[in-house]
Parts: sequence; C-alpha cells; structure tokens
Amino acid sequence: MKLQESCHNWTLEYDNPALRELDPESSEFQILKNVLHLAGDVIDSYNNVPAEVEPEVRDLILEALSIIFINTKEEVLNCLDHAISAQALKAPLEKGYSEEEVFGVNLLDEFNNVLTNPEELAVAAEHFLRLPVGGGAVEDDDEQAN
Repeated sequence: MKLQESCHNWTLEYDNPALRELDPESSEFQILKNVLHLAGDVIDSYNNVPAEVEPEVRDLILEALSIIFINTKEEVLNCLDHAISAQALKAPLEKGYSEEEVFGVNLLDEFNNVLTNPEELAVAAEHFLRLPVGGGAVEDDDEQAN
C-alpha cells in the first residue's frame, strides 16, 4: 500500500509493500489519506513555531503533541480490539470449540435452567429468607444523625 499526501509546503508518504493496494476512489483510501494529511498539518504547525520561542516552550509543545498522538493511537487500538472481538463473537465456532465440546454442556441452557428450575428457586428462596431485615444494609451516617 502506498499513500502520499501533500500540502502547500510539505509532502508525506506512507509505503508498505506488504499491504494490499487500495482503490483510490474508496472511502477507506480517502480516510487514510486524510489521516496522513492531518499528521502532516500537525508537523507543519510545529515547524511554523517562530524560532524566537524558547526551547523549553518548544519542548512542551512537542511533549503535548506526543501525548495527544499516543492517546489517540491507544483509542484507535481499543476500537480495533473491540471491533475484532465483536466480529469474533458473531463468527461461528470451529469444530471442537463449541460449548458442548469444551464444557460438556450448553452454558446458556444450563443458566436458563438454574433460573427456572423449581429446586434451584427453592434453595434461593431459603437463602434469601435468612437475610436480616432490610437485607443487612448498614444505615448511612446521615440517617443516623437525624
């Protein structure tokens, strides 16, 4: 994949031969070019800071830019992780990895059984009948003060 983006006084190029080429008319291609353009604009903005600005201020600007881009990268990676996880949850399991094959039971069926089984409900009712009045909740200090 090769992306090149230019503006009035800079040019940036991203080149990775291992990746597939994108259709220049696709939204994917256009969005990635926009990301590259944004990076170019940020670098250009930093380079346009007047030379008279103290080095300490320039260092603070660079540090801020670094933090912003690192945080953005982490957010993008989180989005990608969530998208991949969501896709994985929707994909059918390969043979040998179903709940029945791994656990010996269908977990959803077992969970629903626990929620509706009269014997399980009786055990739960017995347990909850033993709780102290008010569910054992401790009163707030505000209520005690009144």
